[in-house]
This record gives sequence, structure tokens and C-alpha cells, in this order.
Amino acid sequence: MLAGVALAVFWWRERQRSLAMKQVASKFRFVFLGKALPRSLILETTGLQRISSCWNVIDGERDGLRILIFDCRIGEGKGSWRRTVIAAQGKPDIFRNVPLVLNLSLEQAGDWTVLYQPRTLGIYPAGLMATSEIEALLELLGSGDNALR
Repeated sequence: MLAGVALAVFWWRERQRSLAMKQVASKFRFVFLGKALPRSLILETTGLQRISSCWNVIDGERDGLRILIFDCRIGEGKGSWRRTVIAAQGKPDIFRNVPLVLNLSLEQAGDWTVLYQPRTLGIYPAGLMATSEIEALLELLGSGDNALR
């Protein structure tokens, strides 16, 4: 019975997260794709090359800049970890307005730049980014000239 309760709580949290991500997509006029990452995003040269699943994929444009946001699991089993990734099609300088104090990793993957929190070990390892943080980052990406892409 305890396993059933735990499964119900997990399902409820995932459903709430999906609804919140759909709201972010709607607010910024992005498209909610579900579990489909565009083929143009290639992550083999990043710390995300071991993605085993992704969900809550959002695709859109902000000030002419194509942006993807998605939740993912990296690795398999007990050694796996979950992260939210923000990818923008362009050079790393498009994230110049993002404060460095956020402890986010910035990596180039083809013509995309990905931003995510790297794996941390500790009592409270990081997980998925709060939707309020995603919205704040999207606002930063929309502030200023993205002509340097």
C-alpha cells in the first residue's frame, strides 16, 4: 500500500510539473512538445550526452532567438540524475545577461548553447529548475540585443 501512495504522489507531482511547464509555454507563446526533442539539438559533446529520457519539452522564439527548454534524466538507475535544460540556438554570449552566481554550466553543442546545473553531490542535490527560475531566465534572454548570435 505504501508503494501505491508513493506512486500516486510521484504521478501527482509530475502532472503538476507538466501543467506548470505548459503555463510557461503559453505565457511566452512557445509550443509544448511533450517528449520530442528536435533533431537539430545534438548533445554528444556536452555533459548531457547520457540523457536517457526527456519530457516537458518547450520550443519557441524570444526576440528572434530559438529556445528549447526541457526536463531530462541523465544516466540510468540509481546513478541517474534529473535536470532542466535551457538551450538556445546561438553562441554562448547569448546568455551574457545570466548571472554567474547561479552555478549553471554553459556548453556549446553544434550551433546550440545549453545551460543547466551540473551534477552535484551532497545532501540536497539539485533537481529540476523551478518554473519561476525558468521564467526569470527567459526574461533575461529577452533583455538586450541578441544580434551577436
